[in-house]
Amino acid sequence: MVDVPVRTPDGVILGRIGDLTVRVGDHPGPVLVTQLLVVRRGAPDQLVPWSAVRDFRHTGVVLESGAGTDIDAVDNILSADELLLKRDVLDVQIMDVAGQRIARVADVVLGGVAGGGIELVGVD
Repeated sequence: MVDVPVRTPDGVILGRIGDLTVRVGDHPGPVLVTQLLVVRRGAPDQLVPWSAVRDFRHTGVVLESGAGTDIDAVDNILSADELLLKRDVLDVQIMDVAGQRIARVADVVLGGVAGGGIELVGVD
């Protein structure tokens, strides 16, 4: 999903998906995508809450509104239990419980959930 276009409701390209955030704290239930990091040319990047996403497909994303939060540095905005899937998970070394290196993460598997959310299902 990285680099797919993000459009406003009227079809104007706002930018491209740079990353997706998830919260991994101590909470029951699925790990859901909480925000999109939208990378824009000639303008500050934006963090857009998942609640503003109208349509999420491999061909692009359409927002309910064009409003996101302009950011200078994503690390200053994320909460302590929030991860960026591309930056913090892809290409990370996986180890087993005995501390042996197994592999690097090549893909993040996402799946839809009831109500229109996206869940982190696993890594490959």
